[in-house]
Amino acid sequence: MMKSSQPAGLKGKLEHQSTSRDSYLIVHQLPRSGVAESFCNIRTKLLFSSPDRELKTILFTSALPGEGKTFSAISMGIVMAQTGKRVLLVDADQRRPTLGKAFSLGSQAENMGLSSLVMRRVPAESAIFKTGIENLSVLPAGPKPPNPSELLGSQSTKETLEKLRSEFDMLIIDTPPVLGLPDTLPLVSMVDGCLLVIRYAKTSYKSILRVKESIRMVKGHFLGAILNMVKPEPFGYYYGGYHGYYYHKYYEEETQTKIPNSGS
Repeated sequence: MMKSSQPAGLKGKLEHQSTSRDSYLIVHQLPRSGVAESFCNIRTKLLFSSPDRELKTILFTSALPGEGKTFSAISMGIVMAQTGKRVLLVDADQRRPTLGKAFSLGSQAENMGLSSLVMRRVPAESAIFKTGIENLSVLPAGPKPPNPSELLGSQSTKETLEKLRSEFDMLIIDTPPVLGLPDTLPLVSMVDGCLLVIRYAKTSYKSILRVKESIRMVKGHFLGAILNMVKPEPFGYYYGGYHGYYYHKYYEEETQTKIPNSGS
């Protein structure tokens, strides 16, 4: 693994440390597992999917809650960081933030985070935390705003993401589900591409089409989909309660990969 220093402007200032709940670190803990292999394959396809367009900001979302988007975002952040890229995981789910809990940040995630930066209450070095995984940092959601969709759609949020983009090699942004909430779509036009996480045997085809159409209506770039919570199959993998059976097919605009059971 290539060693990387902290981004310009933040080097030597990110003194926060955190530990992660084991359930979110399966890709880091078992780098040769089927789960890790699946995400590495997605990583490869993402890096080569847009030869004329650099992917530095990738938004993860889903149609409905509980489809595994946070697990997928964290896992993608880990495998991207393994390439030597300086990666920042951003929690843009202001209504139900999870990254702070996933990385055991406690009350720190409630006091400082994305909303703090957008409202210019704290400097970036106070709101961004190291994860203990080389090259991977996390920006929790921060204090809950009275109107999340207004905050996320603001010019200040756009400027904040642009600044973070210049400080890191890649931003992986975890967002709320698209259907039923107005929070995610304003962010779609601020990123280089969007990945949709689909829960096996739960997400309806109509819901998937609605999300894709919503992304396109706001002129977002739809990168593809991750099929999640697939039941174990023969000759698959089993690791500590996580089942993963890998397959992939190329579509014109879609990437599908079966990955293990995960809850958020």
